[in-house]
Amino acid sequence: MEINANFSDNAKNDFNLVVRAREGDQKAYADLMHRYKDSIYFMALKMVNNKEDAMDLTVETFAKAFEKLDKYQPEFAFSTWL
Repeated sequence: MEINANFSDNAKNDFNLVVRAREGDQKAYADLMHRYKDSIYFMALKMVNNKEDAMDLTVETFAKAFEKLDKYQPEFAFSTWL
């Protein structure tokens, strides 16, 4: 898998985390979740206007994303894919 040469440093770091996560590195999963959980949460909160539901959706989003991590294609930034 080859990274997009136009990626920002953050996107390159995400790419490396995805590669490690695919190999089973639990810290890489945690780092990705930590990096994006707030933006996913606030996006969900805007949609559902309920804090508990937004948190549930955030958890579900990451569960599905990590379950489908093998489908991630590096021509897009992880944040865009997520």
